[in-house]
Amino acid sequence: MTTRIEVPGLSGQTYDYARLSDAPVLPSQAAVVVVAEVRRNGLRIHHVSQTDYLPRQEWAPVLDRIRAETRHVEVLYRLNIARAVREAEAEDIRRLHQDTEAQAACPRRPARSRRVGRVASPAGLVEANAEAM
Repeated sequence: MTTRIEVPGLSGQTYDYARLSDAPVLPSQAAVVVVAEVRRNGLRIHHVSQTDYLPRQEWAPVLDRIRAETRHVEVLYRLNIARAVREAEAEDIRRLHQDTEAQAACPRRPARSRRVGRVASPAGLVEANAEAM
């Protein structure tokens, strides 16, 4: 049985992803690919992309660069046929990651800025943005 991992997007939508390492053979389909550290307290997303043919492994060079700095990353994938849907999903996840990284880079935040919050999910805790009060 494949373990599913929920990956949140900036829109509030969560997407169910599978670990590529759990796949006996790479599916010959289009997919969104996420390279992330799966931690007990959430995900740290390093890369998000989409491809029209998963076995082509267009993300492999990026994975090699990330693994040179961070050993414990995994490739997650979500099969998806429609290109417009793949692109929108990848952008939704990418935007949440960029907002989270920008927050972490700035230790002092203005009173009305966004902050990183944690929301519970069946797969553990995942990072999500929440409005500061």
